[in-house]
Amino acid sequence: MLAALYGKAFSDKKGSDIKADTADLMPTPPDFPFHNSEGRDASCATAGEAEGKAGCSVATDTVCLCSTLSSGTHNYCTAAPPTGQQDISTGTGAKAKAAQNWQALIKECPPADIANTAETLANKLQQGMTSFFALLGTNAIAMGAYPATKANTAFASRHFFGAHMLDNGAAPTCTSNSGHGLSTSGTGICVDYSSLRKGKKKSLG
Repeated sequence: MLAALYGKAFSDKKGSDIKADTADLMPTPPDFPFHNSEGRDASCATAGEAEGKAGCSVATDTVCLCSTLSSGTHNYCTAAPPTGQQDISTGTGAKAKAAQNWQALIKECPPADIANTAETLANKLQQGMTSFFALLGTNAIAMGAYPATKANTAFASRHFFGAHMLDNGAAPTCTSNSGHGLSTSGTGICVDYSSLRKGKKKSLG
């Protein structure tokens, strides 16, 4: 569970610290699962299995789905921008920015029902994964002329999770580097899970 939430590296480092009375383990900025020298788009656009990239943990993917490279807009996942959220631009310091965004975002989450048994937990996790797979490719936003070529249609974004643009002028991607991530064709505030889905993997982390 710890690896799914914060990645294998953090789990290997801190897993032995879990005791019967441990309430939570939260990574400090240096340990947050995000590549320190890459911006949001390089770490988030395409999911894989590498540490610090989208696909390696729930925390990483949550930050990816709610952050941009340079738009200055921070309400993609909330009604109002969470206090303290910031762009994750290129260069060093991305871990600290991602960790700060994670802290800002989890404060916006509603209280979760407690799973008191292993069976209840398993059922809740299965429900969550079922919802996740059902939502892949469903948050496309049409811009301009609807794509006439297959490479630019919703078929090309069927493994995307998150908002993304569809337009006849460009194939859909999950990059946000053109300012506002939902105002330019071929951009999106999303994660492309195509590579993991082709491998028929059923879980993140």
